[in-house]
Amino acid sequence: MRRDLVIALATAVLAIAYLVATWNLQTVPIGDPLGPRAYPAMIGVGLLIAAAMIFLETRRAVSDPADDSEAPALLPSPKVMVAIAGTLVFILLFEPLGFLLASSLYLLAMTTAFHPGRHRVNAAVSVGFTLAAYLLFQHLLGVSLPGGLLSF
Repeated sequence: MRRDLVIALATAVLAIAYLVATWNLQTVPIGDPLGPRAYPAMIGVGLLIAAAMIFLETRRAVSDPADDSEAPALLPSPKVMVAIAGTLVFILLFEPLGFLLASSLYLLAMTTAFHPGRHRVNAAVSVGFTLAAYLLFQHLLGVSLPGGLLSF
């Protein structure tokens, strides 16, 4: 339970820092009327909503005395550590590998970590989601995504 409060607080702090960085983005008078702030602002607001939901769920669990099974832990679970490490590697490799390769590999690693033994399903979800996101953003919305190793 205590870990959930720490996660909620850390998510709220991250969301606020992200929103501050979003509002510091420079805008230009030409181009998209929404500007470069719209999508990052939606992510920041989503993070704040997630933090509030975690906090409210944790507060609700405090009022239920029957649910006292979780002992306080100093470190997050191994799956959370894998997710954090994988996300950091993804961030570092995003531009050099490009959107398609980096995202497919990241999703494959995450789905394999959280659903081991389902290799075909994990691969299909990873590649399928990445291709759908690429088509949506690159071709329908006109968002320029890094090509990386696959640029030609």
